[in-house]
Amino acid sequence: MIIYYAHCIDTYNSDVENNDIAMLESIALVYNPNSAEDERRYREDGMRHFLRAVRGCDALAFRPAKNGRITAGMWKEIQEARKNGLPVFQIYEVGDCGHPMTVDETRKHLEDVGLR
Repeated sequence: MIIYYAHCIDTYNSDVENNDIAMLESIALVYNPNSAEDERRYREDGMRHFLRAVRGCDALAFRPAKNGRITAGMWKEIQEARKNGLPVFQIYEVGDCGHPMTVDETRKHLEDVGLR
């Protein structure tokens, strides 16, 4: 299995990128578009290069940019993965998950959605 790692260039060559890759490599091979060869091919063929790379993978994992948003290029990669039936996963830090529900809030939520 090969996972395409879609991420904004604001995380290239950073601890975030290194940690994400290590986590992804614990379950599969990783296609990381942060390479000199990918940059060269992007200059020659634009986003088409990355979209072909996405199609050559089995899944896509993405990390939003530092501002929490998905860049235009990442969105194209995600849409290409979805169009080709690939599973798409978002990477985020546990601390970024928001405020967890209490036990009572969880029970109320499950009642509200008809599961309790």
